[in-house]
Amino acid sequence: MRSNQATDKISRLLKKRELLAFYILCKDGEREYNIGEALDIIMNELILSRKVAWNVLRRLIRLGLLRRISNAYVKCIGFESYFDALLRSYREGRVRRIGAV
Repeated sequence: MRSNQATDKISRLLKKRELLAFYILCKDGEREYNIGEALDIIMNELILSRKVAWNVLRRLIRLGLLRRISNAYVKCIGFESYFDALLRSYREGRVRRIGAV
């Protein structure tokens, strides 16, 4: 996998729940989490049901903000990487809409 392949999918801002879950998991840097541990952290910190927490975790994985290391572990890509990818996506969209700058 390319280093920026995961962040190429970012084309929208995260919703509040997703952003807060991402912040909670990534505030310690690029740490590895067992999926169950990440799920428990999201459930307890954001006071969500297991199903909603699982859906948020799946969205973060699908968007590439959490990378699967194995079937049981995920790793945070870092908060700064998300904002860099978001900025890159925004600029590319602006160039496409208004022409070359």
